[in-house]
Amino acid sequence: IEYRPAEEVFAPESLASFKMLPITIEHPPARADGLRLLDAESAPAHTVGFVGENVRQDGEIMRGSLAVFSASAVRTIKSGKRGLSNGYTCDYDPTPGMIDGQRYDGVQRRIRGNHVSIVSTPRAGSAAMLRLDSAGNQLTEAPTLRENTRMEGTTTKLGTVVLDGIPYQ
Repeated sequence: IEYRPAEEVFAPESLASFKMLPITIEHPPARADGLRLLDAESAPAHTVGFVGENVRQDGEIMRGSLAVFSASAVRTIKSGKRGLSNGYTCDYDPTPGMIDGQRYDGVQRRIRGNHVSIVSTPRAGSAAMLRLDSAGNQLTEAPTLRENTRMEGTTTKLGTVVLDGIPYQ
């Protein structure tokens, strides 16, 4: 049983390490070293989006925005898979102890993000879920497109994305 103290999870370096990470559907398969982490070889095949830059502590949870750009991932989310599970590395401190009456065998220190997975059952419980029901959070398979003419007469299609209630082109 490993203890993950709040001061390690919410350390500035830990929070910063979760910015702009790849998003996957389920954790990636185990690599040759046995770890279920993304690397330069596996990331292209498993990445369906990315975490935004505003990763922060909100009470007892880590909060941030996610962008999913895979149509099949959007369908998976719409079908109800909305749990979130952070994939990360840490330094394991084998010092046992007790916290709130529960014994643990060691402590996770220097937590560093590798990816965030969309899963059916999050390891962190029901608080670790995609929140699509609050104002400004939208899930659409494709943004509404409009024409935008540039100076040289070329045409580009732009969409509107809403992040934290603010629309961006």
